[in-house]
Amino acid sequence: MGFCFSKTKDSKNKRLFAKFKPMEEDFWKSKAIFPDQYLKVLEQRYYALQPEDGLNLEKLQLLIPNVGSMLLSRLLRYFNTNLEDQIDFNGICLIISKFLNAGKNGKMDLIFQLYDLDNDQMLNSSEFGLLIKENKNLFNEGNIRDQSFTRAKFMAWAVDNLKPDQTMSFQIFLRPDQEKKTIEEQKEKIENDQVYIISSKWWNNWTQYVNMGNASPEQQVDAGIHNPQQEFIEINSQQWFARPGPIDNRDIAGEYEEELKVQLKLGYDFEFVGKEAWKNLVSWYGITDKRLEFKRKYDKDKKRVEGYPTIIQAFQTDKNGNVEYKKWFKLKTSEDSTMHDVRIKLFKKFEIKNSTNGSEYLLYKMKINEDWELIQDLDDNITNLNITSGTFFTLTKLQQKPKSKVGNWQLGQKSLIEDPSQKVEKNCLVQRFSEDLKYVILHIEGQSFFDDFQIEIKQNLGAQFSSQIQGRSSKIKYPGLQNLGNTCYMNSALQCLINTRFFFNFLYNERYKNKVQVSNSIVQQLSSLTKELKNTPEPSISPTAFQNTLVKIFPKYKMYEAQDADEFLDDLLNQISKELKGFDTNLDGIIETLFQGDYLTLTRCQNCQLVTDESEQNKIFRLKIQEEVGVFKLRILIFMKLEFQNDDHEQFTLDEMDLLKKTIILQNNADTIKMRDLYQKINSFLNLSQNEYEFAICYKKEIIKTFINIDENQELTNLGIIQNQTLNLYQLGSAYQAQREFEKISKMFNYSSQDFKLNDPINFLDPHNQWKQGKIVQVIQQNPTKYKILYRSQQHNNNEKQFEFIMDKQKIVKFREKIKNHTFEKVPLIHYYFNTFKKQFNLTLKPIILLLPIQSLSLLELKVYIYKQVQRFINIKNFSVQSPFQYSNVSQQEICNFFANPSFPYKIRVLDQNKKCLFCEKIWPPNNITNYHCKGCEEDPILLNFDQFTKPSIILEWQDIKYAKILEKKIDEYDERLLKQLKLQQCLEKSAEDTILTKECKKCSQQTPFRTNSYLSKPPIMLIINLQKYKSNGFQFERYIDFPLNSLDIKDCLQEKETVLYDLYAVINSKKGRDITHYTAYIKKQDEWYEFDDSNVQKIKNVQTKNAYILFYTIVNIPIYSDIQLQDFK
Repeated sequence: MGFCFSKTKDSKNKRLFAKFKPMEEDFWKSKAIFPDQYLKVLEQRYYALQPEDGLNLEKLQLLIPNVGSMLLSRLLRYFNTNLEDQIDFNGICLIISKFLNAGKNGKMDLIFQLYDLDNDQMLNSSEFGLLIKENKNLFNEGNIRDQSFTRAKFMAWAVDNLKPDQTMSFQIFLRPDQEKKTIEEQKEKIENDQVYIISSKWWNNWTQYVNMGNASPEQQVDAGIHNPQQEFIEINSQQWFARPGPIDNRDIAGEYEEELKVQLKLGYDFEFVGKEAWKNLVSWYGITDKRLEFKRKYDKDKKRVEGYPTIIQAFQTDKNGNVEYKKWFKLKTSEDSTMHDVRIKLFKKFEIKNSTNGSEYLLYKMKINEDWELIQDLDDNITNLNITSGTFFTLTKLQQKPKSKVGNWQLGQKSLIEDPSQKVEKNCLVQRFSEDLKYVILHIEGQSFFDDFQIEIKQNLGAQFSSQIQGRSSKIKYPGLQNLGNTCYMNSALQCLINTRFFFNFLYNERYKNKVQVSNSIVQQLSSLTKELKNTPEPSISPTAFQNTLVKIFPKYKMYEAQDADEFLDDLLNQISKELKGFDTNLDGIIETLFQGDYLTLTRCQNCQLVTDESEQNKIFRLKIQEEVGVFKLRILIFMKLEFQNDDHEQFTLDEMDLLKKTIILQNNADTIKMRDLYQKINSFLNLSQNEYEFAICYKKEIIKTFINIDENQELTNLGIIQNQTLNLYQLGSAYQAQREFEKISKMFNYSSQDFKLNDPINFLDPHNQWKQGKIVQVIQQNPTKYKILYRSQQHNNNEKQFEFIMDKQKIVKFREKIKNHTFEKVPLIHYYFNTFKKQFNLTLKPIILLLPIQSLSLLELKVYIYKQVQRFINIKNFSVQSPFQYSNVSQQEICNFFANPSFPYKIRVLDQNKKCLFCEKIWPPNNITNYHCKGCEEDPILLNFDQFTKPSIILEWQDIKYAKILEKKIDEYDERLLKQLKLQQCLEKSAEDTILTKECKKCSQQTPFRTNSYLSKPPIMLIINLQKYKSNGFQFERYIDFPLNSLDIKDCLQEKETVLYDLYAVINSKKGRDITHYTAYIKKQDEWYEFDDSNVQKIKNVQTKNAYILFYTIVNIPIYSDIQLQDFK
């Protein structure tokens, strides 16, 4: 180890500090003493403290709490590398390694170095006095006088007078059981009725970690002295690997910042902890994003967390009434918060102090897609004013509406804007503007705030945006309904009901008047909503007024409470019927005329033949669907390998198969499904052997699990593969094909064998007469010419050592001439782009897997390999660089120019299994973007060392998202439709079949078997069929039902077996997700079908899907008695 000392002065405190300047090898040596997992967790702990360029003294004390502040300050100044008052991760590793390596003498020597301020190898009386003053706890009891020491004398004196083990020990990590005890003591300690929300997913991982046993329970550990060696003893390697990462609340985050996802359950989706417990967890583990800190009010009386406050947005205005965007706040309010309360919150946030109690300030609110409105009554509360999350508030002294328009962009307004991450138009809300008014920040309706993006405000873009708004009403003929918080069940049912023939006219023409006895009724609000949908120029409207009336009648339908669309539809129809009947409950109205059917159930005693009948009237026909047994369903997302083929004109053409998502059905006579069944199924339609492809499970555009060399007798469920799961399949090709491809690509490059140049990859003979792979980094013009060669080798603990050799030409040969061995690795490739608005790297596109001889490639060869497969993701329209690979005789220079072009869309990173760059060893993506100075480590893979433990992955960092293309999937559900194709007519027929049940016969006076039949005795004009796909345990299952769009004949479920035909006009779809069910509606409009997904409306072609839940049919020939009743509504 090399030492170099200097002295620096703290200008504020007029103190001198010794300085340690490490040599290059000191850094890797300081890390080599640590096990890999300890180093990884230490780095996590470092970033948990949110360093800027490094940790300042205050944060360093949190990391190393039991070292005195004065001594710690000197350690910080001594070991920091480039910073004045902060220390980076390398410096912290130096501190800990010095403690770990040094015994008592080493620690005393370190103290001498810290206080030898003039670096004269002596402690004079003033330096020694400073040591005493700052570290009284270092010395044994007794009088210590000021004196001077040489280094040797100080070491001898310190043996009897210093006790460094008591003050230079530290504990960075608590043992799991200590963490558990600390949090258990603090979890229930709630201060000021405030708690913090934590995802159950992360909490369960942490609980599993802290419940693990200690490594060596029998080992006696001194509780007063801690060092990394003890941490290794007390926390074993298995525990290090089980230690969770930073607190991650993304799975419970809602649409708006500080909002939670709807319908979360305590103990299942989230846990809560008190403030001290939260502070400790964050300091130990960190948090993935500060915006994911959810603080909530706790009601001690009701013992519940108020999880869903209304979150409003607050802005201040200038003296001219213009909204200012430099001060922007999110404020939580409760249902009973008054406008007084809101005003007080704004005064506090905007630091408004006025002797007149701020009476000159007027409070304005603006709901989404509306205009600013003055609050007249400050006693009104959040609920009465129908204020929802996202509503804007501001204060102004002027007697006029605030101004919040920038160019043609208006704060709070919505329009269809292209989502840059998916290249799809979506409903976007103008959330705010940048402080300099150069950018507009947009929020995608119904998506997480993490997806917010910004667009530059250009002079001509405003006009374009204005024309877009005006043109939407003609492009989107039919508006959607905005989701108010888990109200998709309501929106889909309302769209179907409002678009019902006759009933629409009834509502639009207000035919309910003079029939409804109550004010603000459901039918009145539904009529208003119908007219607004018909007349609005907007792409979507809010059903807030209807929902408020609904909740007063049915409290269970309040916002953020997930409900079933069938139950809601039934309650709604019954309530409308009740309101229209008034006091005459026997009067049949529009609901009964249109929707009500008569159902008859006949039972016959098999002993005495007694027949009894029971009739009932229902507005929804609930049809039970049989579950298919003995099958295992999977979805396979297929990525075929892209191939270049020569045609007659010697041009390269791309043989590309579209991205295919295929549903497959596995059936086996045995009770279990094995990998053999899956392999055989894949071979049947792709004609691939099992060694030519790879399976992977992906989550959020990242590969989380691969299946390599799996025994074909393994059961799928034992491998973590479950029913209805999506597997990614990547065609990699055979070993022979991989070798051919390697030869084809390597022939594109002519590597030097004589006249070696700068950056040439070569083979060279090292001083130990072993052939290595390296790169020429300098040509030394001597006689004879010499070459400086860069070579990197793997050291112990996976640390790398970089060597540079000066070589004669005689010891250098052509690349791959002496080292020809290469093995092919399956390497995952993941895509990121830098989000300039959020200042972070985001995952994008879909991951793929490549089969690469990565240890034997030059950088250019690697780029060719990657480009060949990544072309599918490149948006050629926005890619100005012409590919040279369209011709077979491409030159090496053309390839170099192609990849070196400044507008080439991505850069390459090669990472190890710990997501560290194999060249610069930085974690990628970076935890702290402000301290990330990597310019791009695009290095030859021959300089990136791999061994049997390295599991490399490749990151593509896209320069601009406009270059990236979202792959369009082709959906193949052919197998599912062939699964004993179940037609709707078959289900109707089965509903009328005989069933046998045993009950007591009144005539026989004993338990006897009864034969039961159920029929539809009087079919309704509008037949609503609920396809009930429920197992015996109550869980839903998926099954494709073939239902006709026209001429459905229901005679099989009628008692008289007469033909009655129906045409389909609407469908409610129910798609079951991981945590919640999402509902959408398909509706027929002017012979075309549209999907209504809350606010988003689009034309569709395929109506029949496995997600069909409720079918709406209209009768073809209306019965005469009903036709007379409906004359007024035609």
